[in-house]
Amino acid sequence: MRRASTSPAVEFSDPSTPGKRRYDGWYDKTICTDEGENILADLDDYAAKVFLREKALYRDRRNANDLAVIEGGWKPSTFRFIENTDTARLRRFGLSLLWRFAVSTRDVAKQVHLPPKHLLAIRQIVLGETDVDHRRYPVYFSVASDGPELVKVAPIRVGGHPFRRFFLDGVVCYASPFIKHPKFEPFEFMFAGQDKILPVYCFDSSNSDHLDYQENLAARILRKQGNPF
Repeated sequence: MRRASTSPAVEFSDPSTPGKRRYDGWYDKTICTDEGENILADLDDYAAKVFLREKALYRDRRNANDLAVIEGGWKPSTFRFIENTDTARLRRFGLSLLWRFAVSTRDVAKQVHLPPKHLLAIRQIVLGETDVDHRRYPVYFSVASDGPELVKVAPIRVGGHPFRRFFLDGVVCYASPFIKHPKFEPFEFMFAGQDKILPVYCFDSSNSDHLDYQENLAARILRKQGNPF
């Protein structure tokens, strides 16, 4: 969650509570053993290397003269096909995010819930203990287009979309807590784990659910602080 400045980000878990200053990403040291941490670190490292290689992360796309501007050739409403990639491993990474936030008791994780049987099934996939169809608990990725930088937000649900949305410094991971869902079909060709090519959709950051969410959140915070604007 690297930022353009060295000052801490302000985390708002609820508009009615004061913001918390935070220098790094979200972390919960209560959910894993050392062995589990090593497994998650390996998945995190692989995902980071893939998206760093593709220059998809904000950290590599900031304009040198204006750090608030993101560039790099990611055009809205287009696809990129990332080749020579262990997409099954990326799927495990995405499901590990779903599992981590589902078991965490931190405020930032409150929009992610899973029944115990699904938690267990997803945990087994993350650990590599079971080989299941990539269409069960599917995962896919998108990237924010060039333009103004979107702010970091906690995992959220977007409307009736059967996925949970994890924002990763300009890359978005969508992981589903459902084994199957009638709304999966339009996204099925993007699901990670089916071959060595990962289709990634570039969404328009200036006209997105993310931007709407951050603007609505900012407006609620200002209203709580007594500012009508």
